[in-house]
Amino acid sequence: MFLMGFCSVSRILFIILTLGNLVRSQSIKESCVNSTLPNKSARFDCGNNGMIAFADVKSGTGSCFSAEGSRCYGLTPQLLVSKLNCYWKRNCTIEWPDGPLLLMENGDSCIGHKPEFLELKYKCFRPDLIIKEYTPDIRASEASTVMIDICSHLANKKDQYELTGKPNLSGIIRSHAIYPWDYSSSNRTCIVNIYWPQRRMLVVSVQDIELGEGDYLQIGNHTIDDETPSMKRLEFRGSDSQFNTMLNFTVGRDSNGGKGFVVCFKFTDVDDKNDHSVCDDITAGGNIIHFSDKTTIPSPILAPEQPTKTTTVAPVTLNKKCEKKKTPKKKKRCYDKLNRTNGGRKKKKNGGKKGKKRKNRKE
Repeated sequence: MFLMGFCSVSRILFIILTLGNLVRSQSIKESCVNSTLPNKSARFDCGNNGMIAFADVKSGTGSCFSAEGSRCYGLTPQLLVSKLNCYWKRNCTIEWPDGPLLLMENGDSCIGHKPEFLELKYKCFRPDLIIKEYTPDIRASEASTVMIDICSHLANKKDQYELTGKPNLSGIIRSHAIYPWDYSSSNRTCIVNIYWPQRRMLVVSVQDIELGEGDYLQIGNHTIDDETPSMKRLEFRGSDSQFNTMLNFTVGRDSNGGKGFVVCFKFTDVDDKNDHSVCDDITAGGNIIHFSDKTTIPSPILAPEQPTKTTTVAPVTLNKKCEKKKTPKKKKRCYDKLNRTNGGRKKKKNGGKKGKKRKNRKE
């Protein structure tokens, strides 16, 4: 009897724990959801001090459980815009797309079809310092992680941005603040010069790059353009004659603009043998929270509207004689004279000729 009761309690506890895990699994770092599920839309959230530095959204026909080669991948225009708008925000929402697939990734066998699944993945970056304009009074040595727009020095007409920092300094250097939306095609040269701490190695990875015609990015002695694949890992070791690495982004005179780039860097031990991307080291996954399309996401709390002050204007009585005047100046004189006359009549009632007669009678 005791054993039967114990088994029943154990079974109940197992069910409760299983349900708890299912609920918690709604907040995960990667996700794939089928069109048959009720909670198809998703929200990315990096917390108060984070920003979305990488977002990957895929859709198409097939199923989350289909073999990789059997799926057809594509995006709707709505999904593409939502994905691009997620970058550098604290959080964003990816709603289940209503329209047909138009932007294809592998062939066009599912063009025009409705999406049947949605794959989601993103990463968060948490910088201590964000440099959008050249600020010589703020040094990166005060921070461990930095975000730099490579053209930040141009705001104050400087030749370059010089970066020095702690031995464990890491960060992201991006082509422009609104990446991955296209950068301006105006001709310019932007430079960030990174100075190494002693006995450290600088490691650089190019997460993504897409440049306009004639534009290029040079990192040290490596030139990267639109035809060069993203580089997973570039290593720079110090010597007696070299103690800095320069990043040079040049937009040519005939440029048509482009998506831009994201470069990750960090200082590490000289004998570091890792071969993975720096971007994976300095970013972290966030939570993906699924919700129903009918669910209302709480709006930000706004300050209450202040009551509008209203002024009551007394009705204006028109005078026929004044209205016949030909010029505005003459009309004004007429109304002024009329107002003075009305005021004089009131005075006569209180202290005019009649008042004087009454006074004389008393005498």
